Amino acid sequence: MLRYFAYGVRDFGDAPDCSDFRLNWEFIVTFRHGVSPVFPHDPRPTEPAANFWVMPPKLRYNWNFPATKVERAVFHFAMVPEPLEDLVRWQGAFRRQLAADELTEVRNIATTVDAAMARRDRLSPLRFQRALIELTLLALRHEVATAGESTLETQVADRVEYAVAWYREHLAEGPKLEQVAAALHLSVSHLRRLFHAYYRRSPKEVFDRVRLETAASLLATSTATLEAVAGRTGFHSVTDFCRVFKKRFGHPPDEWRRTKVRARPAVPAPDR
Repeated sequence: MLRYFAYGVRDFGDAPDCSDFRLNWEFIVTFRHGVSPVFPHDPRPTEPAANFWVMPPKLRYNWNFPATKVERAVFHFAMVPEPLEDLVRWQGAFRRQLAADELTEVRNIATTVDAAMARRDRLSPLRFQRALIELTLLALRHEVATAGESTLETQVADRVEYAVAWYREHLAEGPKLEQVAAALHLSVSHLRRLFHAYYRRSPKEVFDRVRLETAASLLATSTATLEAVAGRTGFHSVTDFCRVFKKRFGHPPDEWRRTKVRARPAVPAPDR
């Protein structure tokens, strides 16, 4: 879910970046200059500048811009796909130097998101989700091996993805692991092995993520009560839902919901 978006030129001389703690995943792309994060409460060395960064939530930092006026695109998302999350958390932060044609890709993504935010129709969340996928693929373009998968690897992927799809379809029922395994005609131990081979996580970790992704989407895109959201995502009680949600996102669901998707008005880019 997109939580914040900004695209255009910002004068950091008049409005410096004073942020210190960000709640969401942040993608930032600068179109003319590199940028680097500063960790004011951390002795780690200054990161080299790059024009594309992905930063995890709950990390204290602000941005150091070498120029006063910078054309940039900023996207904040509540969650990111697991391959990117794994890479960023392993590295602590992710950076790439995008080529000119890749910067054009980002411009197209930002333009689409900007238009979707202006319209805010029923398709806007899908366009935001597509932007997240496109940005993730751009980040991982040179990180994932291109070798073809074996037949065995494909079979593992098919079974695990079917298990997740089945769980998602029956989410409101709060299915147990035994029920998921039975639906696939597998033993629980075999299902666990498949998940560890494919996701490098337990089924519970993956299913908890599915529940929270669904809950966050309902909170962001509907007026459903907390009781209704908890019920539709398989939690036994609102108390249990609030506890798990706060642990994952850092804020209770009602407070998190009040931080609406925000966007600063786009400022025309300078002539290139």
